Amino acid sequence: MALWLSESDVYEVLKDSIYELVVRLDEAYRDPQAWDSHPRIRHDTLFGRYQYMGAVVPSEGAMGLKTYVGTRRSGYQGVVVLFDFDSGELLSVMACDILGRWRTGAASAVAAMHLAKRDAAVFGLIGSGRQALTQLAAVRTVCEIREAKVFSRDVGRLESFCRAAEERFNMVVSPVRSSQQAVAGADIVTTVTSAKEIVLRGSFLDNPCHINAVGANAGGQQELDQEVFRIADLVTVDHLEQAKVECGDIIAAVEHGAIGWDDVVTLRAAIRYDYPRNVMSGITVFESQGIAAWDVIAANFVYMRCRERGLGVNLPWSADPDSFGAGPDRTEGVKGEESSP
Repeated sequence: MALWLSESDVYEVLKDSIYELVVRLDEAYRDPQAWDSHPRIRHDTLFGRYQYMGAVVPSEGAMGLKTYVGTRRSGYQGVVVLFDFDSGELLSVMACDILGRWRTGAASAVAAMHLAKRDAAVFGLIGSGRQALTQLAAVRTVCEIREAKVFSRDVGRLESFCRAAEERFNMVVSPVRSSQQAVAGADIVTTVTSAKEIVLRGSFLDNPCHINAVGANAGGQQELDQEVFRIADLVTVDHLEQAKVECGDIIAAVEHGAIGWDDVVTLRAAIRYDYPRNVMSGITVFESQGIAAWDVIAANFVYMRCRERGLGVNLPWSADPDSFGAGPDRTEGVKGEESSP
């Protein structure tokens, strides 16, 4: 029986299991045949945007699709539909907001694990919105972060975020007045904003660091200026073809001659071939657009844990059409209930 898993079910699993998800994702990155992930497809309409992305992940024994909509009225809503790799059985339909935040944080942690300095201790965070906490939570599981400095344009939200993060992680989380102050002396920098203008400039970087660029995932958006890419030793992306469409940071840098697409490698390649770090500037970049393979890996992890814990609601689903009745009665509503549209 397939499971419906709500946001609360997903959170119940992931709130204390982020390191396990990071390990699961890292193992998949090390496997050259772990997944086949297809780039996101977006449809813009008069009412908003519809998006979907799918992946087959043999290493998880699963495959699936994330599909979601964004409208002015309701914001973003969506689900991950998860199937068994061998049987094709529907395993789960689950809400994907919290799942998306944690899988993105886990991917940033994998990048930091392989590309940041071994003794990284200072975390610079630009942005204090919905994904900021999961970025810090995930990276802390693989690096001995002692201090975080955070900048956000929304002062009230910034101060609230810092108080909540200090209490949760029992560490110093300081609000600062500019993005330049946030990255000064930082070993790992994360940009996770909805800003329409550049928030991180190469001139701000005063020491070797790893950068997780998470916020801008559309061709016309930028968080990093061209100088970041001009001085970086290594630039990685999650999916090269998707980045050529969605990564506004690199698209702009290529257009201005700061870097070429031949200089960009996938994070999977960097991990598998142990690309060198700290060669010249000591600056590495991971441009995180978000890929469907992450969603399938995270969804399968959550699904299995929910099965173990008895979470979720059984869906009245079967691959056998006869299980829904046969003949003319199949289309008739149940007495006392309305037929589904």
